[in-house]
Amino acid sequence: MTRRRPTRGVLLGSAVLAAVLGLVGCVPGSGSGSSAGPDAGSETGSGSGSGEDPLPAGATALPTEAPPSQAEAIAALPSSTLSAPEILRLGDGVLPPTNRWFSSLALSEESLPVFPLPLSARVSSTEVAIGLPDVASTAAVITGAHVDRVVLDVPASSFIVGAWDELSVRVDHLDDAGTPLTSTLLTEGSPFVVVTAARSVTLGLGPDLAPVAASDAAEVPDGLELATTAVATHTYAALLPAGSLDGDALTLEAGQVAVLWAAPDGTDPAGLVPAASHPVTDTRVTGAVDPGAGVATTTLTYETADGGASAVARLPHQGAADDCDLGTYASVLGPLSVCSGSTSTWTVPLREARTSLAGVDALGGEERAEIAAALAEDLAATPDVLPGDSYFGTKALYRLSMLASLADDLGEGDLRDDAVARLTAGIEPWLTGCGAESSSAGGERCFVHDEAWHGVVGQAPSFGSEEFNDHHFHYGYLLYAAAVLGELDPARVPEMAPTMEALAADVASPATTDQVPVRRVFDPYRGHSWASGPSPFADGNNQESSSEAVTAWAGLELWGRVSDRSDLATTGAWLLAGEATSALDYWMDPDLDQPGMEAFSHEIVAMNWGGKRDWATWFSPESSAMAGIQLLPMSPSQDYLADSDATHVEAIVREAWDGSDTVPAPVPQFSDYLLAYRAMAGPEAAAQALEEARALPDDAIDGAFSRSALLARIMVAAQR
Repeated sequence: MTRRRPTRGVLLGSAVLAAVLGLVGCVPGSGSGSSAGPDAGSETGSGSGSGEDPLPAGATALPTEAPPSQAEAIAALPSSTLSAPEILRLGDGVLPPTNRWFSSLALSEESLPVFPLPLSARVSSTEVAIGLPDVASTAAVITGAHVDRVVLDVPASSFIVGAWDELSVRVDHLDDAGTPLTSTLLTEGSPFVVVTAARSVTLGLGPDLAPVAASDAAEVPDGLELATTAVATHTYAALLPAGSLDGDALTLEAGQVAVLWAAPDGTDPAGLVPAASHPVTDTRVTGAVDPGAGVATTTLTYETADGGASAVARLPHQGAADDCDLGTYASVLGPLSVCSGSTSTWTVPLREARTSLAGVDALGGEERAEIAAALAEDLAATPDVLPGDSYFGTKALYRLSMLASLADDLGEGDLRDDAVARLTAGIEPWLTGCGAESSSAGGERCFVHDEAWHGVVGQAPSFGSEEFNDHHFHYGYLLYAAAVLGELDPARVPEMAPTMEALAADVASPATTDQVPVRRVFDPYRGHSWASGPSPFADGNNQESSSEAVTAWAGLELWGRVSDRSDLATTGAWLLAGEATSALDYWMDPDLDQPGMEAFSHEIVAMNWGGKRDWATWFSPESSAMAGIQLLPMSPSQDYLADSDATHVEAIVREAWDGSDTVPAPVPQFSDYLLAYRAMAGPEAAAQALEEARALPDDAIDGAFSRSALLARIMVAAQR
């Protein structure tokens, strides 16, 4: 298999969790910085107390405050709950954490594992269990499942999510009266699990942790002790108040803290004692886009109780950094480098968001005529009544927008006017709200604000969108279509603006408010989105279609531009850059030459989870589906796919067609997208793809695509 060297990625930080004023401190508060209110998440600065580096000239910071227009747009929607959450394990005032790596803690059954890399964890009413996933593989799966390695037994009867933000979650264990006993902080990118006693409590801690003699633990601060145990392939450690551990009984007084971790591969656990002695209390995410330098920057800040330096674990897409000399952890995404310090910063390339396909104007007359003829047929074949649900309906609008844009690029005025008229008529019902004709009794083509889930939902849901599955996929299509219409007919922008603002807020709000959480679906540590709302899975959350996620953020950026909203454009550009980098590094062009991954035998990963990676989809076992779901809708903003070398592109297409060099018969699903992708492998591949595209049956063209768009993309690729 061809392997591409992973590119460097975005920078991660975060925000939230109440203060612990040292190893003996107070219990974190009940609200999180990203779910406590409209001002949460607006802080800037370093967790270590130093100021942020000034932005380079020409760079724009990621917005941190929700504008008043966002609240107004959401408030204008009718209120309705299509499907109430079955489980809400939340503290007072804490918003439901949909689409997070830890969503199951609040929204699904007990004891489902979560994966705050480098560790994994399992929480129940009476336990917190941590482990370091062991990476293994088969031909179609790379696994890093959770296994209980160190278990903390809590004399509790229940637990709640007491606070959360983009990187961390605080779990509070409660007694029979609902009074907190302990709070446990799980944090992405941190090697440490921080347990704080709310009052005097005796916990079970095992198996077989034994204090390390003082002479062997010279780095341990006064008043603390280090205990370790060897379990399976690793050594686990705990930094505890001196004298608190008696056999497997751990007694903590009110405010005292226990910090648990696994030693990096092949290292002494004492190496992380200096960092563990400054327990993480809060996280913060900041970012910026710099068009001049062509990069997006992400910074993750891990604030500590006393401002001292912690340690962070960097994923492969985040690249190398200084002070990463504390060892490595294996993960299903590749090795994580452990670095000293409380911040982690990286950059990824900015990607161009486009409403139209670059290069159409350079095509020859015969090529343009062929595309125009196909476009006329595509418009004629468009049904007068489009689907009314939030996925297929918005996807159909996106298709129309691409026809309108292509007609404009070709200078075909009549076709352009026809497409714009159809697009306008198609979008208008989505803008009027759920009135009498689209009531809660089953109306279509409208959105409501769901006060139970705290978000915006299509009245006719698809694929579990009423439980907040896939919102970025759905809304990205409509944002993209609206941006195209706004560019072709600027007078339409004001009437579209409130609805588009509400959709943007649902998936990408710059801050948590009482209506929506901050950047609902995006995981800044992993650099990609999560698709499941409640995440009721033992392997954590997941995302299948990396390309539809990329399309969502391109749509957001484009809408921000056409509506003259620089805040939305900046957010979209930052999200697009991160998602495209992760789409390459972890889906389409992964580095699988890593320990434990040797048996995996495919060119791509079709679905990434918290604790595994699959060559599988939700909807089809066919080979063509694995790649096709990473390609649709082949928007003008998907040129990041051309970063892969030609050999790898050809190998992906060949694998998708079960070894064939041409489209097999019967035509596999997504062969239209595979032909467009194959054209990126060079002029010869594009020439062959063009001939096959001309012969492709009409029913082999996906609902977001068209023959004219397919021909145009291949013809443009042939010029490059």
